[in-house]
Amino acid sequence: MNRFLLGFILLVLCSCSEKEAENQIKAVQEEPVDTFHTTGIKKVNGEYVLDTVAILTNDNLEPLLTAVEEAKLVSYDNVTDMPPFIKEFLESQIGGDISMVNYGEDWQETDVIEEGLADRQLVYLGMDDSIVLLAYHTGGFGKAEHVLIFKHREGEITDFWKGIILKTIKTKEGIVAYLKENKDTEWRINFNRIYF
Repeated sequence: MNRFLLGFILLVLCSCSEKEAENQIKAVQEEPVDTFHTTGIKKVNGEYVLDTVAILTNDNLEPLLTAVEEAKLVSYDNVTDMPPFIKEFLESQIGGDISMVNYGEDWQETDVIEEGLADRQLVYLGMDDSIVLLAYHTGGFGKAEHVLIFKHREGEITDFWKGIILKTIKTKEGIVAYLKENKDTEWRINFNRIYF
């Protein structure tokens, strides 16, 4: 049973009579488990809010991986091909303009600061009409590949997951295989925090 349901049950137990609590628990237990799907994102007052628990515990990863596998993604190798709503989302998360170059171009790969270099390097961008799979490098004390999966409808993000891997994988199939293989391994695809 997931944390949300346990919290709900505790709230109900503390705020109602014993009979009401039994009825609420019974109703929750009878609901089919496979119909409940946690999304990693919600829109509140026009702003995207991440569900960090869902993302860091991979609650929504499996359905998103299935959607990516089934999608006929078209691959792009230029940052300018990134949809505006994805760029706007990333900029809202980092608090400013996103600086990213195409794969193979110079970028800020190490912790030695070089003026004028972008902070990120595009590794993979695949899109169809409802899924975007994005992977890019960040540098610093060590290079990491950020993997982001967006489910969207007409430019509105409806589900989101993000993780980090410590190797370069440049294909949809490679990214999906790595995430599937490592999704249940602690500290393998995220590091207990979300950063962009």
